[in-house]
Amino acid sequence: MVITGRSETATREAADSVRATLADGQRGAQTVKGLALELGDLDSVKNFVTEHSAELAGWTHLVNNAGAKIESPYKSTAQGFEWHFGVNHLAHHLLTSLLLPIGADTKRIITVASIVARRGNPDHWGLTDCGISAGTYYSASKLANLAFMLQLQDRFAGVSASSAHPGFAKAEPYGNAITRLGENLLAQSAAAGALPIAAAALAEPGSYLGPNVFELWGRPAKANVPATLSSEALTTLWELSNGLTGAIWPS
Repeated sequence: MVITGRSETATREAADSVRATLADGQRGAQTVKGLALELGDLDSVKNFVTEHSAELAGWTHLVNNAGAKIESPYKSTAQGFEWHFGVNHLAHHLLTSLLLPIGADTKRIITVASIVARRGNPDHWGLTDCGISAGTYYSASKLANLAFMLQLQDRFAGVSASSAHPGFAKAEPYGNAITRLGENLLAQSAAAGALPIAAAALAEPGSYLGPNVFELWGRPAKANVPATLSSEALTTLWELSNGLTGAIWPS
């Protein structure tokens, strides 16, 4: 198992924590690794796969779980893309294209979306207009995550793609005092929010899961795919993402 994060120290600590929860002698207990990966820089993504190709070869499950928080004022990635779209979607698009050729014959790819994907607008994909709100860009990026899953499922044999979102789950504190208070009072635990993501790893290909109570709280259940994800929108995102990242996919 490989865990990635932009902080090398924090990522290694996370790997140590996972390793410690596994029983002595349990299969894979000694092979949990933490590796640094900066998704805000596509060169970092390329270098990551090149440098660790031996460790990543033969992978069977990939969880694309970046969730760049709503960050304001306007922020750009190293290549000049809008931050939320660049980190949450474009980096995953490129990373998956690079990993696909070195994976096992049968692969499962789980992409983590968000309940706010339902508010996302495909027209905001790829824009770099600093006048658009961070929340709007974030919603569009999470809609792109879901669109990416649907494209993977349709385009590649040997790939089982699924997606999930955690509902209203606690995360590291962010936003203003009212936002933080609301999260503390109403949000379910991070562990509960992780359940739909874990379930997606075993669900039927093409599944989209979220919590069962208004998609905010509860056990994993089928989530609603936004109607904005037309076949035209899916194709547009695929071509746009390939053009922006230079991703080359196996035939």
